[in-house]
Amino acid sequence: DLHVMVLESFASHLTDYQKDRVLERSRLLENEKERVTLIESLAPSLSTIQIKQILETSLPFQSEGYQAKILASLAKSLPTSLIPLALNITRQFNYVWNRTNVYACLFPHLPNASKAIVLDDIHLFQSRRDRVNALIRLAPFLPGESMAQIVDEIAEMQDIENRVEALAKVAKYITSDLITHVFYRIQNKQAEIGESHKQYEGYWIKTLSSLAKHLPERLMKQVLDDARNYQFEGHWVRTIVEFAPYLSDA
Repeated sequence: DLHVMVLESFASHLTDYQKDRVLERSRLLENEKERVTLIESLAPSLSTIQIKQILETSLPFQSEGYQAKILASLAKSLPTSLIPLALNITRQFNYVWNRTNVYACLFPHLPNASKAIVLDDIHLFQSRRDRVNALIRLAPFLPGESMAQIVDEIAEMQDIENRVEALAKVAKYITSDLITHVFYRIQNKQAEIGESHKQYEGYWIKTLSSLAKHLPERLMKQVLDDARNYQFEGHWVRTIVEFAPYLSDA
């Protein structure tokens, strides 16, 4: 719609009265995507009253996915007085990924009490993978004790590929002590699984690769010493290839 494109282009230059008119027009649009696009373009410059109006009257007419997009676009300009309402709406979402996306946008701008509410909700996610993915999105803004919880959740993940992917994403946010902790915890866990030696080595190398850039010096040396005893020569070669970029620091 050409009118939507024009309004979107001039959104930041509109007066409050004009923004009110645009919001009214957005509720009349049949195309849901266009309604959301208009609101997103206005979001950074909306007043508290206008944001409250959106949360109370515009959101109910959108699908859950578009509600999440609108809430995410309001994150930086959301007044403190409206945070409880925004969080309450988010907690009602049926789909975890919509809640996660909104939480990731809101979290850096929330007071500590509201951050605690978000973390409590995430800990209620039924799937460990969903919990880990949500916490990783928040990782840059979490205190040390929360990072320890993420590491524990990751260490308990059963799917090797998911665990390796999660470790790779979170490694840069955790301390060397936590990396050491997860290193030994996963090492012991895999040893208890009773897999064949070939499988164990392959999975362990994948795990190490996700941590390679962040391993403390003493763990780097241990990895290389252990690799010399691998049963399969290909695993030793692969370890050297994976760790070569970081050996000068070890």
